[in-house]
Amino acid sequence: MAENLDLGRTTLSVNLTSSNTNLANTITASTFNSWKKTTGSQSFVSADFIPVSGSDATSGNNYATLYNYCAATAGTICTSSNSYNASYDLCPAGWRMPTGGPSGEFQTIYSYYNSVSSLRSPITSGGFAFTLSGYFSNSGPAYQGGSGSLWSQTRGDNIDTLNFDVNGSSVYTYVNVQRQSGESVRCVVK
Repeated sequence: MAENLDLGRTTLSVNLTSSNTNLANTITASTFNSWKKTTGSQSFVSADFIPVSGSDATSGNNYATLYNYCAATAGTICTSSNSYNASYDLCPAGWRMPTGGPSGEFQTIYSYYNSVSSLRSPITSGGFAFTLSGYFSNSGPAYQGGSGSLWSQTRGDNIDTLNFDVNGSSVYTYVNVQRQSGESVRCVVK
């Protein structure tokens, strides 16, 4: 995708099903809408997301919505421990969250673009349009314009998932991020 997933910007009016998302079971629109918060809960067990206002001047993209891992995986990984990779997520049908780790798709993306400036450049300029959407914690959204992380489907250590993180001039293609944090989702074609 050329932008971060932004399901939380408006009130959802259709159910999320296996025909319109990467899900096995249906999530009703009212259930999904109840996940919307204004501040983070730092919870492993409840699905939370926060829409973030503003846009990234370099990538040209809106900050979009930040999801904790329980929400990003459509309520399928909602514990403080996890021994498997995510099979389901909020990505549209035919799409999924990328793989992480040293041989994952995030590493492939970075190897192709090979610099922070190429990653951050708009798609129209040949870049990846990596958006510094920040994250959310107990106090709500933070660091918009300063850093950004994308969830992967790949398990990290016991309470973490391997993410793609850009922070200032540094790139981390597989950093462990605790799943209660709110991060962005960028989907890839299945």
